[in-house]
Amino acid sequence: MQAEEARDIVQTQRERLAQRLSLEGLTLPTPSTNATEDEKSEADPVEELCQQIILVRAVSTSVGRETAKAEAEIELESEINSKNFEITRLSQRLHYYEVVNNEMSLRNQETVESCELDRSVMLTVITQCPTWLSNVVILGTLNNLSN
Repeated sequence: MQAEEARDIVQTQRERLAQRLSLEGLTLPTPSTNATEDEKSEADPVEELCQQIILVRAVSTSVGRETAKAEAEIELESEINSKNFEITRLSQRLHYYEVVNNEMSLRNQETVESCELDRSVMLTVITQCPTWLSNVVILGTLNNLSN
């Protein structure tokens, strides 16, 4: 009776182990019922289980690597989008500064041309006025410039 109880306990433990392994994607080889099958079977159940574990580990490692790659790609894609947004913003800012610079250059050119015209008119007036009047104009201009 003790042998039968021991066999039942071992059988129950084996069934629980098989059920737990099946949850992990592994299968426990079925036990052989007679000695002739054991002699014919070259596959060792422990070796078969070890091979399954090795395969599961390899698959798990591969899946882990691919998951890490996918997460890295998502993170890099987000960073690339952020950098592209910043590049667009800076490009627009540069365009704005170029427009402002061109406008200021035009204004400066107009001011220079206006000053040259005023100088030309002043020289014309000075050369056409009598000497005493030109001295008064020159002194007045010098006074205006010094203020």
